[in-house]
Amino acid sequence: MTTTRLLLPFTGNINSLALNYAVQLAEQRQATLVPLALVRVKALQPVRVDFIQQAQDFLELTRRKAERCGVPVEQARIYTGDVVLSIEALAGEMNCETVILCLSHRRELLLERGEIRELLERAACNAHVVLLLSRRERNYPPHFPQFKRANHAAQAALI
Repeated sequence: MTTTRLLLPFTGNINSLALNYAVQLAEQRQATLVPLALVRVKALQPVRVDFIQQAQDFLELTRRKAERCGVPVEQARIYTGDVVLSIEALAGEMNCETVILCLSHRRELLLERGEIRELLERAACNAHVVLLLSRRERNYPPHFPQFKRANHAAQAALI
């Protein structure tokens, strides 16, 4: 029997709503959640301690939420200079069914918008894109000009 894995990448901006969604999705699909903390490194520069701590906080919070729902977790942490390449490589290496990408109208969740855009444009892995809106944001239509190209491709696929 093969284990279904869902990859949840993170570079910054922990969001409880996004974590709850990922855990619930894994629970519904009876899948293993793979929270991936990516710590950016630059040549000849030390890694900032607060980035390492935030990555650890993300992994621990995700583990606790998943544990409460009975969702199996396989944590991973990567120190990398290329976030998108690392996500794509780990998704393939661990045979992840999909990569969960969370968007919000006003703030970045788990990954930066540029990282999400790059994943959608160049990565070969499957993506599960989720638009999470706060109550205040639900009153206004979302506008993501930087995702216009990917959105048109997705709409064309639906037609």
